[in-house]
Amino acid sequence: MFRIFALVTLLAAGTAVSAGEIGYAEDFALAKDRTKALEKLIPGTEDYYYYHCLHYQHTEQFDKVDDTLKAWIKRYKYTARVKEIQNRQTLLTYAKNPQASLAFLRQRLGLTFNHQRERLNQKPNLPTTLDQKLIARETLTARANRTYQNLNGFENRALDWLVATPLNADRRRNLLQRLQRPDHAGLPKLIVDDLNYKYSKNFGSFAIHRQLLLTQLDDCLKLKPDLLNQTAFVNAYLQHANSFVAACGGYIDSPLLMIDPVARNTYQHMEYRPLVNARAHQLGRRRRILNDRFDQQYHRLMKQLTYHRSLDDVDLLAVTYYMLLQDRVDEALQFYGRVNPDNLQTKLQYDYLSTYVDLYTGDTAAARIIAAKYAAHPVDRWRKAFIAVIAQLDEIEGADVRLVDTKARTETQTKLAASQAGFNFKVESKQIKLNFQNLERVQVNYYLMDVELLFSRNPFVQQQSGQFAYIRPVLHRF
Repeated sequence: MFRIFALVTLLAAGTAVSAGEIGYAEDFALAKDRTKALEKLIPGTEDYYYYHCLHYQHTEQFDKVDDTLKAWIKRYKYTARVKEIQNRQTLLTYAKNPQASLAFLRQRLGLTFNHQRERLNQKPNLPTTLDQKLIARETLTARANRTYQNLNGFENRALDWLVATPLNADRRRNLLQRLQRPDHAGLPKLIVDDLNYKYSKNFGSFAIHRQLLLTQLDDCLKLKPDLLNQTAFVNAYLQHANSFVAACGGYIDSPLLMIDPVARNTYQHMEYRPLVNARAHQLGRRRRILNDRFDQQYHRLMKQLTYHRSLDDVDLLAVTYYMLLQDRVDEALQFYGRVNPDNLQTKLQYDYLSTYVDLYTGDTAAARIIAAKYAAHPVDRWRKAFIAVIAQLDEIEGADVRLVDTKARTETQTKLAASQAGFNFKVESKQIKLNFQNLERVQVNYYLMDVELLFSRNPFVQQQSGQFAYIRPVLHRF
């Protein structure tokens, strides 16, 4: 059987690139129903135990976590992932069984307080009396104390030496209320004395409590061991227990500890401008990211999202961005559609992604309205980003390519590419759709051929297409 085919020779250059396979973390983190995602795991593997425990913790099925941990430990012993789940379980179940959680923390952190209370016989060193009268510190202090029952008569810079001055309970409380830094000698004793006062509230009632250093928290425990029974104190202590926090995995929001990887500088979003995806279509059973650094960054994001009970709007916006970077447009549009912009702290990034999405969906009018709002934005890089969108929209409507940033290598290359002659085509419904630029005409030659016979003789005819230059086409069109 003979058919008419249009022959176009395409040359491609391949480069071997190391690739990172996107793993199960994405399946779990992005699944609408994580129970179905768990069905993919092989029973008995460590991934099986780990992600089931994470799911049970997210859904507050804490008894199932304990049962799963027993089987897990029996098979794999105390691995790092086992300890991570144990740590998270302790934090998440504190409200139900605080004593058990505190006992676990004492054992895990190696905390022991079997010492005796120190009693110092020496009196504290008081400020030296200056030979002054009206402006002497003692004179001004006495005047302030006569006028106010608290420390309203003292400026903030006087607090540094008031820490070492004997104060009554009310003035001591006002001092702790106003302190903004923890770098004061004797501060733990001041805090404990205040906590022992009959009108005192629990630890955490003042901002300075949450600013104490780890050594100061230890000093407070030596003076008042029952602080371990107060949630606010345990929370402040755990914020400084970096090794324990690192062993808890990523994000967690529990009564004892809140871990925000971004705030703790253990994770940050990365911006890629531009990121050219080496392969736009999936090859093989799973997608691969050929850019090593982006592959690592994407897996870090997926790992962090596994610790979230569900994805909030910030998470969905981040996933949209990283999907677009991979040319996974359909998935990006789905995640973008789930974002509620009213729940975002800032709308600038959302609006920029909106213009990007509008270009994909063909809603150029909506993209232009959004971009016009930021055409005079005070931040250079954002202003240029939105002006670049406007330039792209102008080009779609037939305008010439124009440079927004003359120092940007990508824009310069785009400008040069627009001035070169070129064409591309695609076949749809037995019709050839041809796009070309800077060409007066394009000639398409048609050859009569038996495709099956041609392939059997030379399966790599694309590499030797020059032979068709010596065959007269049966038909040609301009």
